[in-house]
Amino acid sequence: MLDHRTLFRNLAAVLRPGGRLVAQCGGRGNIARLNAVLAELGYPSDGVHHFADPVDEEALLRSAGFTDVRCWLQDEPTVIEPPELMASYLRTVCLGPHLAKLAPAEHDAFIAEVQRRMPKPELDYVRLNIDASRG
Repeated sequence: MLDHRTLFRNLAAVLRPGGRLVAQCGGRGNIARLNAVLAELGYPSDGVHHFADPVDEEALLRSAGFTDVRCWLQDEPTVIEPPELMASYLRTVCLGPHLAKLAPAEHDAFIAEVQRRMPKPELDYVRLNIDASRG
């Protein structure tokens, strides 16, 4: 979801006053090592994801009508082993937008090269936690 302003406005519109929004998504710095590998390969992730900063999200939530807003980042490094599992995970969770630009016959080689360039079998997930009430 790239447009958090619209997302929060729509959520505020369907929540009753006093209703609570508790959510988690990728935050600033999420999958930075994977994105660096993709950029090295000529597949930058610009415009593919929106990994927000907590301060910016708090402002968007307040402007959408939320109160008691609290957002924070939480590091969640995630090891995925064995290598076959990491390849499957990259294919199904992380690389979809990039694979869509390639011919299906190129997918396996692309995933293998991404995996080979990763420093370890770990994704540097950074979670953005959101807790807010509908005013």
